Amino acid sequence: MESWVEEHQEDVVARLALASSYTGIGDEKRLVAEYSNVLKLDNDNIVALNNLAWSLKGTDKVLALEYANRAAALNENVPQVLDTLA
Repeated sequence: MESWVEEHQEDVVARLALASSYTGIGDEKRLVAEYSNVLKLDNDNIVALNNLAWSLKGTDKVLALEYANRAAALNENVPQVLDTLA
């Protein structure tokens, strides 16, 4: 997946999958970097916003809340976003 993303840097779906795989192995640094890359390509990506908020809640509460609020502004009825805000 990393090779694919390196060759297809604007592939948001692949970047989301890669970030999710980093979540699965507990690589917080790389998952934050990858979700941040997604937001550079798609500033309103609700999945990246929500997952960044969730990932940063323990280390940067201010930024985590900013991401969560942006996700909620896009769609306040998504259960995962509401869970993150809570």
